[in-house]
Amino acid sequence: MEKVNEFVRDELPVEKAYQMLQTLTKGCYVVDKTPPYALDIETLYRAEIVSENPFYLFLFRHPLSVIESLVRNRFDKMMGIRCDDPWALGEQAWQKMNRNIVKFLSGIPYERQMQIRFEDLVQSPEIIMRNICSRLNINFEEAMLYPYDGERMTHSLHRGVSLSAGDPNFLTHKAIDPKLANAWQKHLDKLDILTPESISLAEELGYSFNGLNQSSAIFKSLDSEKMKNGEPIKTEKDLKKIELSLPQRSIFKRMGTDPLWGIAQHHALNMEDGLDLERLKNSFKKVIQKHPVLRRYFTPERGEWIQYEQESPVERIDFYDLTGLDEEERKKRLSVIEQELIADLKIDSAPLMRVAVAQYEKSKYELIILTHMLITDGLTSLLLNKDLLDFYWHPEKISQNDSRYDSYVKEVADLEKSEVLKDHREFWNKQVLGQPMMCPIDKSDGPDIISSEKVFVSKFTFHNIGIDTEVKRNKFFITLW
Repeated sequence: MEKVNEFVRDELPVEKAYQMLQTLTKGCYVVDKTPPYALDIETLYRAEIVSENPFYLFLFRHPLSVIESLVRNRFDKMMGIRCDDPWALGEQAWQKMNRNIVKFLSGIPYERQMQIRFEDLVQSPEIIMRNICSRLNINFEEAMLYPYDGERMTHSLHRGVSLSAGDPNFLTHKAIDPKLANAWQKHLDKLDILTPESISLAEELGYSFNGLNQSSAIFKSLDSEKMKNGEPIKTEKDLKKIELSLPQRSIFKRMGTDPLWGIAQHHALNMEDGLDLERLKNSFKKVIQKHPVLRRYFTPERGEWIQYEQESPVERIDFYDLTGLDEEERKKRLSVIEQELIADLKIDSAPLMRVAVAQYEKSKYELIILTHMLITDGLTSLLLNKDLLDFYWHPEKISQNDSRYDSYVKEVADLEKSEVLKDHREFWNKQVLGQPMMCPIDKSDGPDIISSEKVFVSKFTFHNIGIDTEVKRNKFFITLW
């Protein structure tokens, strides 16, 4: 405190204070968490002046959760502001601070910033914390997952006299609560306070408003903007419900309501003339236009999951500069990038496909493409990857709608409703029950698309692979390639 009083007395510039702290910490990180900085973008720009190559962690949260917190903690009183509507004031604060940060970070190189959604952090704290540690090149500690243990600098500047600074609710928690990820859903009655600008910003940050009350004032306002631009107005009532395919139903049943599982594929690219990100982004846009499944999102209705087609999904390609890293460090960073892409896949917002590019030498790049298991399998992923590169190398090609996947889903649905599966189940139950049999190979040689006795050949018996043939099984089916 004596040193701080000395700084105040001598009117030491903030820049000098930071420099002194960095000298005292001897190569460690000096952490500054002061949310009000974001109210003034010029203050954010000064961070580039007072410190050499600072790293920025942008932690953001759903606007409804933040606004409710500001109202509950009497933000207006804390700031000495008189207002008749604290909810409107909270909305203005959320929008201004987050918009300033987004604008500021748009001019900061990727290697010096990281964006984290609060909802992801509380649901997957270890994954997120390990990613942060990797980006900062510091060791992960188990204690990071238990922020409420011990005092951990929760006391005030004057012990026993003044209150501690920071979140007044910090001391009311005992552990990270994953249920807080959905806290915003308790405040859907406040949707009307969100302006079109806040809705747009929230969607830019990865939040989806699909399936919410589309009769509220905010959506009417958004529709008015569309009408001015001559755009057609659509709500989910206007959209055709798309029933889940058999694999999709199985995934929800086995993996839960939000399966975080992506199929990741890496491609090494040698681009002598460099990679054109805008051209690649345009290629991604064409892939989304070609494949309807990439425009779909999933939402629950009356206890069941339904998929709709999103009118204009936002295509995004992340770029990472890994030049200067050795092979081992590069592999670590690529692994972290892949985990970040997986965490970014949200089933309530299309497209369920993420693309990232990492440059590690002047003309060498690694293309990382991640697709969600709800919309693709290994072979389909290869097709999407091929289309992405094909449109890049041949930008003159026009994207035409490909309906083969929808046709396949319809054929399978029709097959489910037919007597064919019943006949096959009865046949295989007789073959399996009571005796070791050979596994079938599906070659699609019969009159239908599933195995028949005509292709009943294999290398292994059921007994050899540990299947009890004395037990009747109605859902047994094997395909060998």
